[in-house]
Amino acid sequence: MLSYGRCVVSVGQTLLDMAKSQLKTYDIIMSAACEDMGIIGCAAFHLHQSIELALKHCMELSGTQYPPTADVGQLLSAMDFSDIFSKNTLESLFLASGTITEMGAEFRYTRDYCLSSSTVSDVARLTRSVLEEVEHFTNARGS
Repeated sequence: MLSYGRCVVSVGQTLLDMAKSQLKTYDIIMSAACEDMGIIGCAAFHLHQSIELALKHCMELSGTQYPPTADVGQLLSAMDFSDIFSKNTLESLFLASGTITEMGAEFRYTRDYCLSSSTVSDVARLTRSVLEEVEHFTNARGS
């Protein structure tokens, strides 16, 4: 561990640990967002990051080299995730992959881009399911 003032950084962090931190960052930002779409957009970016890192964690554990992309659809196509995710979660990921990928890019680079707060909330619920299932997969592998 490295210490910077009052911050402690764990050097042995896994991609799953990083994914959980991204979801926690989303929660912190949303607690202050009210209905400000600019702030909700910033929070949504962290949902994308969480899912991207969770998928790459699974690929890493499975011995699959993940492609150098942030596109959730491309990541889902790079490996069979059916042994990791429930059918419902996997279908939801595929259906939402375009929106999730947009959340990672559009909120950063496109002015006046917005999604409904209900869409962001739906992706947040999906992200929680993804992380729960990845945690279970990780624990089952003993990693």
